[in-house]
Amino acid sequence: MNVGNFPMEAINLVFNSALGSALGTAFITSIAKLTWDFIKKLEKRFEEQASVFVFEKPIPLGLCEEVLNYGKFYYLLIRYGTDQYIRDMASDEERWIGRLRNEIYALKAEEGSSGQIVLNLKLKVHRRLGTQFKVFFELDSRHEDKLDRVEAAFSESGLEYSFASSPAGKHRIFFILKDFGTVTTVDGLKNNMCFPI
Repeated sequence: MNVGNFPMEAINLVFNSALGSALGTAFITSIAKLTWDFIKKLEKRFEEQASVFVFEKPIPLGLCEEVLNYGKFYYLLIRYGTDQYIRDMASDEERWIGRLRNEIYALKAEEGSSGQIVLNLKLKVHRRLGTQFKVFFELDSRHEDKLDRVEAAFSESGLEYSFASSPAGKHRIFFILKDFGTVTTVDGLKNNMCFPI
């Protein structure tokens, strides 16, 4: 069968070639775009990591060493930057860097020479935006009967603290370090802030 002066086989061959080229081009374009997006994300991550350094400082807490027997200390890296800066003035890149993280990092604590706990703070700090964080003590589930004693120790220490229990049964005491600045979040919570250096 012919269509005009062209045999049907020739038309099918041209159609199949054009379709194959279009599908091949679309596939290659998709792969190129995915590769480009992946490279850009890696660049952002490496750039972000290059902008972060670890700040180390021993901090006496004024807590009796007995508390060390009942749990561990951590810090919550809330975000890089303050809520207000990220919301009102940050560029798109800074908003991505300053996204809410809520990453938990373990801290070492030991008994100091005066019989009080010294916290060895190792904090990830962003060079341009600073770091918003909060330190907390998590009571070991085996020592739930010591909760009142631990809370009394925090009360006597003079630290500004708040108590929180999770649905999973974890008891945490969040507290503010006097050695750092503080910021208030858009939700009205008070956190420590290590401002850019």
